[in-house]
Amino acid sequence: MDILKPAVYNSAPLEYASNSIRLIEIIPTWNKWKCQFHTVRLEDGQPFIALSYAWGSTAASRSINLAGHDFPIRANLYNALQSIVQQKAKLKTLLVRQILS
Repeated sequence: MDILKPAVYNSAPLEYASNSIRLIEIIPTWNKWKCQFHTVRLEDGQPFIALSYAWGSTAASRSINLAGHDFPIRANLYNALQSIVQQKAKLKTLLVRQILS
């Protein structure tokens, strides 16, 4: 699977002059979950979880629904996101370098 899917980023354009970043929010549904983008300014102090992107296999073997698109990710990232959902964590907003770079 191809890791880079630039079209998916159109739903959350960055404003470089305002020091903005893209975060994803995990949205659980009754039988699975999906993710949406949010663009936030660093100055706003939005809380988020940061996940490393440099662990495990580099092959994308799973996919998630990201902003309405199938987005390929590595199995270990999928497992980390699934763990956050299963733990019913209150904070489901993340900065994931593998997705947002």
